[in-house]
Amino acid sequence: MFSFSDRSRYLSIVGCLSFASGLCFVLSGSTLIVFLNDQKLTLAHSGLFLIAHLPHVFKWAAVPFMEKITLGDYRRRLLQVGLVFKSLILLGFAFSPKLPLVWFFLLLCLHIISAAYECILYVSQVVGLNRNNWGFGEAAGVSGYRCGILAGGAGALSLSIFYSWQVIYIIYAGIMLLPLIPLYLTKVKFSPKNRPSVIGYVHYLKQAWNSLKKSQSIWWLCAIMFFFRAQDAMQGQYNTIYLLELGYDRGVISFAYKTFGLFMATLGGFSAAWMIRRRGLYIPLWIGLVSHGISTVFFIMLGTYSPSVSGLYVTAIIYEFTKGLSITPFLSLQIMSCTKAYSMMQLAGLSSIAVLATILFGALGAQLIEPLGWTNFWIFTLFSNIPAFVLLLNKPIKI
Repeated sequence: MFSFSDRSRYLSIVGCLSFASGLCFVLSGSTLIVFLNDQKLTLAHSGLFLIAHLPHVFKWAAVPFMEKITLGDYRRRLLQVGLVFKSLILLGFAFSPKLPLVWFFLLLCLHIISAAYECILYVSQVVGLNRNNWGFGEAAGVSGYRCGILAGGAGALSLSIFYSWQVIYIIYAGIMLLPLIPLYLTKVKFSPKNRPSVIGYVHYLKQAWNSLKKSQSIWWLCAIMFFFRAQDAMQGQYNTIYLLELGYDRGVISFAYKTFGLFMATLGGFSAAWMIRRRGLYIPLWIGLVSHGISTVFFIMLGTYSPSVSGLYVTAIIYEFTKGLSITPFLSLQIMSCTKAYSMMQLAGLSSIAVLATILFGALGAQLIEPLGWTNFWIFTLFSNIPAFVLLLNKPIKI
């Protein structure tokens, strides 16, 4: 059992590793959409780049091979290799010819590496914590992830005012390597002392699946993984483009929405972690889903009136805080549904379902913006919450 100082150190390193994950996500997501928009690609074409996220859908297939590695603290070594390769791919992105197919290929390679990295990162968020503190482990991971999103979102948007995108991706190739420092210095172990032997590939998958079925209502769990964040998947990649089209300056968006929004999302995440510790998962899941749905109204109101910095701040407060409220219980549900022996495999499988939903709903959102218009698009995204409402109303007893 970790002492308070050990737990704090462990949560800190989880946050640093999650920073790199969030940085990779935003540089290949919403920041990439802005980059492609600057290259005169339409939103409909830019949205198709989300298909490059497909390796995350199949990352579970690589887990049995990773679990066969016998090197000491093998998960730490894989995290180090992942950071180096992600940095090299970002460098390749900086020096690649200006061809959409080349960008897509590099993006695909980035997500192949990132998928393996996140498999290890997810399970690392709980391996050194007792079950009562898993909510805080998830909050630390989300906070680090949001810091990475801030650096790669607000930071890149601000830098794009002064520098070319080539320079920006070179800078972030270097920043991607920073988590190597605490990863090298920390003494925290990421690999379990005892783990089930991987005798056969198919047998290992079956054991992980059967173990998950015993701990949870499996089909309900898979459905909630797919639908719970459907609204966020539709909206998340296109908020910046919307604000730019409303006439907001890139610097204002970077500070008033992205930077300030980070702190609100972090506050929301830790508020949800506190609720999970006190009340369990079910109530925080409801609060996150309902409140984040209502927060969309503020984006609609931004388009109704002339651009207002104060209005942008209010939107950031409500929208990002409620996003933090919704993400932490959702990810905590993934973790708390897993069994210890097969947690890496099970987390990879559950998060794969969530990524598949992000790809499908995100790509759908890109196709709807132009024909519907922004106001109707925001309203339409609210209906994507209906399946999650129905699923929560029919919750299994164990939640």
